[in-house]
This record gives sequence, structure tokens and C-alpha cells, in this order.
Amino acid sequence: MSASRRYEILLPLRFNDGQPVPEEFLGEVLEGLEHAFQAVSWETQIIRGIWQKAGRSYRDELIRIFVDLPDVPENREFFLRFRERMKVKFGQLDNLADELLNRHFVSGTQRILVVAEHDSGQLKLATLSAVAFAAKVIAEIGGAYEILVLGEGVASLAQLLSHYAASAVLIADQAQLKNPLADKYAHIIAQVVKQREATLIVAAASTFSKDILPRSAALLDAGMLSDVIEARPDGDDFIFKRVMFAGNVIATVKLAGAVKFLTVRPAAFAHPAKASASSPMVSIPVEVEKLPALSEWAGREAKASGRPDSTEARVVVSGGRAIRNAEDFERLIGGLADALGGAIGSSRALVDAGITSNSLQVGQTGKIVAPDLYIAVGISGAIQHLAGIKDAKIIVAINKDPEAPIFEVADFGLTGDAYQIVPELMEKLRK
Repeated sequence: MSASRRYEILLPLRFNDGQPVPEEFLGEVLEGLEHAFQAVSWETQIIRGIWQKAGRSYRDELIRIFVDLPDVPENREFFLRFRERMKVKFGQLDNLADELLNRHFVSGTQRILVVAEHDSGQLKLATLSAVAFAAKVIAEIGGAYEILVLGEGVASLAQLLSHYAASAVLIADQAQLKNPLADKYAHIIAQVVKQREATLIVAAASTFSKDILPRSAALLDAGMLSDVIEARPDGDDFIFKRVMFAGNVIATVKLAGAVKFLTVRPAAFAHPAKASASSPMVSIPVEVEKLPALSEWAGREAKASGRPDSTEARVVVSGGRAIRNAEDFERLIGGLADALGGAIGSSRALVDAGITSNSLQVGQTGKIVAPDLYIAVGISGAIQHLAGIKDAKIIVAINKDPEAPIFEVADFGLTGDAYQIVPELMEKLRK
């Protein structure tokens, strides 16, 4: 076995000052292991000694080496990866060894499961905000987070998510999971939570997570919070902050129970940077015969559009009651959005009038958006609509009523007829 190959599994280890463990020390570790196990193939002997119960002395030797290392994130991450590798390859761990190693590296830390959201294999970028939340919690109190991807043919999506420093990317890939039916997805999530001993289950706040996570929480008799914007340690527990009452109240709460389900507001957590190393990918077996069959997929109706989704776009242009019909909406709102390379949105008034589809609605009962620029055209600024745009960085309002509430929250305002102002804006942008 080459030196580089022998050191490979130990390279992530760090001392308390954050410096890498020198190769001389790694050599001593390997020599000690080889002597203890009386074999050159020290890794095989670890497996036999620990995971096949070959003798307590083998367990004690490995435990001593691990426990002598400081409990810093890099070492903890190494142990979690090593343990997972052995579980995947050789099945159930020796319970005694697992318990003793956990006592040093994992006790009091969190095991977080991030549920990824995608649309036909295209990652919803809000998932990265949930990953950022998980990484922040782990950085503060220790532990590890895993990312769960459900669906059919999601290997490429899992590969993409493997570059965000998760301890593992879990893949539940099965034809029955092609469409996000809540009963089936909730069942799988609940099973994975039990198998992986997750303590925090996190997803980005969306219609997807609102449909599925409460069901999983109910299956496990666990509590749930939605729209979390902050979490801070409180002993062995957490104190959370969440948005309530259309964004007018921020509640500070604690959630009872060992297992907690959360949705987080994407705008509250910036997307993490990619890691150089990739996370291991673990296949989650799906027992099709045990999946619930309470609902069936009847179909999906969606209007094809080349525009980005309003929840992910940097620019969103929304129209309100001032827009008289669907043709005007496309010409004015769609035209301005296209000129800016942005997405389109709508107030509830246009949805109720049948001018726009429900999928475009922005607000308390629609989508929560957080673009760099939000342009509200002919929108008065009802509290329910404002709840959906509170996290926008810059708000521009166009309204002929100078007393419209939208001007109270807008960074910039134009008073006038949208049918005159918007065409002028588009003309200037084209130039």
C-alpha cells in the first residue's frame, strides 16, 4: 500500500490550532494500528476488530487514537465519514464501539437532514439556503448534515449537491418517486430520519415543503416550525426566530421534542460556497410495496415560459389591479421583465380576475420572493402582498395614486399611469 493511499483516510485530521496533522504523526498512528492489529492491512483489521467484534483490545486501541485527537470540526467530520464508510461497506456497527466513539465526537451535536427540492431534476436554488442554515448550525455546535434527494433519475442532481460539504448525499431514486406526491415523499423522509438518526430536518420554505414536511413530522410525532430566519444554541436545545402574521411579527420560540422539523426562509441564509472535495453518495433503498397509495398523480398543467422563476430571479416585475387584461399584462409586465432579464409576478387581484394564473401570485398566500430588484406596477400595497416582498433589496413602485401604501415601503416611486410609464421605461432600456 503506497504512503499516499495509507494516509488518505487520515488526511482530514486537524489539531486544536487548525493546522493539519503532520505526516510523522500519521505514520505513528498507522504503525501503532499495524502493531495492534498485527497486520499491514490496518484498515481491514480495524474493520475486523471493531465491526466484527474480534476483541475488546482492538476496539480500545482505535478508540484511544480517536479520543486522543481534539474534538474540532475537521476531526469530527473525519470520524463521521469513516463511520459511514464502514456502515455502508460492512453493515451494522459494533454497538459498543459506536457508542464509545460517539461519546467523544458526536454526543451533544446535531445530525441535520436537508431535504432537497427540485423540479424535474432542476435544483431549486432555495435548497442551498437550507444547506447554508445546516452548515451554520454545525459550525456553531458541531455535528454533521446530510442532504436527501428524492425522485427518479436524480443522480446528476445529487452530484451537484455533493459539492456543498455535506457528510453524505442520500439518494432515494425510484420510479414511484418521479412526481412529488406528499404521502410517498413524507413516508420516505420519515424512514430516513429514523435510519440516519436525524435530529433536525430542514427544507426551504416553499409550497413543496409546506405540503410534505408536516406530514413527515406527524408520522414521527415531532414538532414543526415554518419560516425560520434564525437559530441559536440554548444548552442542548435551540431558540428559533420565525416570521408570523404576514411578516409583521418575529416570534422567538422553542420547539419541544428530540426531533424537529423546520422550513427556513431562503432570503435569511445566503447560498454557501462550493467545497473542493465532494461528499460521498449513499443510495437509500425504497420498498415500493410499503409506499402509501393515498393519492395518485393525475397530471400537471404548466404554461411553458422562458422566464426564470420569481423565487429565484434577481429581478421581478409584478402587475396589479391597474392592468386591465391578460394581453396588457404580457405586453407591459412581461415586456418590462424581459427587458431586465427578470421574472414576472402578480397580485391576488389579477389572479381572482382570471387575468393571471395562481402560479404567478406573490404575497402571503402566494410566493415569497427576495430579488435584488422588485418592481410593483399598479399594485396598491395590501399587507398580504407586502408579506411576500419584505426581503427584496430594492422596491420600485409605479402607481397613479400618490397615497398608495406601496410607496411607504418602496425605495423609489413613480406616480403616474402604468400604461404610459412602463412603455417609456422599456423604450429607454432598449436604447
